[in-house]
Amino acid sequence: MKRFLLTFLFASALLRSYSQTQPPEPATGYGGMSYPYSQITTFNCDDGATGFMLYIPTSPHADTLPLIVFSHGFGEWNPLRYGRWIEHLVKRGNIVVFPRYQVNEYTTLATSFTGNSVTGIKRAIDTIRAHPSWTQPELDKVFYVGHSYGGLLSANFATNFSSYGIPKPKAILLACPGYGTYPGGQLSSYSAMDSSIFVLDIFENTDNVVDSTFALQVFNQTTLIPYTHKNLVIHFADSTGTPAVVSSHGQAPCIDSTMTNGDNGVVMLQASYAFTDVTDFYCYWKLFDALEDCALTGGGCNTAFGDTYPQKFMGLWSNGTPIRPLEVRPANIATGIMEQENPAHMQVYPNPGNGIFNFVSDQKVWKDAMLEVYNSEGIKVYSKSQLTGSSYSIDLTGQARGIYLYHIINNTGTMIISGKLIRL
Repeated sequence: MKRFLLTFLFASALLRSYSQTQPPEPATGYGGMSYPYSQITTFNCDDGATGFMLYIPTSPHADTLPLIVFSHGFGEWNPLRYGRWIEHLVKRGNIVVFPRYQVNEYTTLATSFTGNSVTGIKRAIDTIRAHPSWTQPELDKVFYVGHSYGGLLSANFATNFSSYGIPKPKAILLACPGYGTYPGGQLSSYSAMDSSIFVLDIFENTDNVVDSTFALQVFNQTTLIPYTHKNLVIHFADSTGTPAVVSSHGQAPCIDSTMTNGDNGVVMLQASYAFTDVTDFYCYWKLFDALEDCALTGGGCNTAFGDTYPQKFMGLWSNGTPIRPLEVRPANIATGIMEQENPAHMQVYPNPGNGIFNFVSDQKVWKDAMLEVYNSEGIKVYSKSQLTGSSYSIDLTGQARGIYLYHIINNTGTMIISGKLIRL
């Protein structure tokens, strides 16, 4: 009987784990599917190592828009590999240039990748300018995004943009940057990168292709750039549910077969694992969307930088358990402590509830503190500062049914309590 009970409990625990599912793409917000543009016009100018693909949002037509140069990884010059992310960027209101920079994996030297890309970028800009009826790029609003070797190239562009004769970027995002077994394309140092450039440098914790070597090099050498707009971000695996969240080199790519240019090399034929999941929505897509907003308007800085909850939040499994959050360097000492889940000296009722939640603490742990509530997409839906007394009520009746996370932060910025609210 004892053996049967243990087997039953183990099987039940296993079933609970594998019945949990990842969250879908958020409906709104950074990384979400609320798009101001509904169609994309594609121009195939892929005519060799200095060729490129060009994507312009249409419907409605815009006179000018920001420009994103999206650089692929080694051997991944077919844009289908990154198709979902490219579509996301364009429909959010950006012109995207996708330089090829390689003819194939064997005959194009790594030392020529940067030069080929620079020529492709210039050709793309000239092509658009030659068609004044097209949406024109705002060359003072340029961003460089790159995965793998493309991340290395983006760092090169941001460091030497003046000598290359290409636009200075407002910001760059490096996704698993590195050269693996093909060195030669990197600069000897990135210490000259301009202090005004915003930088997000992301690597996967279990990346066994390029590891973290180059990401750390860029982060450590760009000493002119203050931490207020430079972060190193680490993404981790989480096997709580199915499919599991993995942390490998191929997490930033996300295949869309409709974006193919019909040209596949050896690497592309092996790259069948680039599906779109929560890592795209809550890590790469979310962080770039916030980075762009931060650099252009100052509106997304709390999500792009600072080791904040919105920056690190990776969504919730279907049972309300948070997916393992991102880690950020430098860590915010004030908020980097272990979170407490509904400690004994805090009562929240009714929970689950219809939207009115009461917080009671005999120890007055939140005197002069702040209460923040976030929805399952990491969007702040409630905030109240300078709390007093031992009890407080909040009204979420205007919010959708679902799971919410609350944080109580003291007047020094330290998170002292966190927990879940279930809105019925």
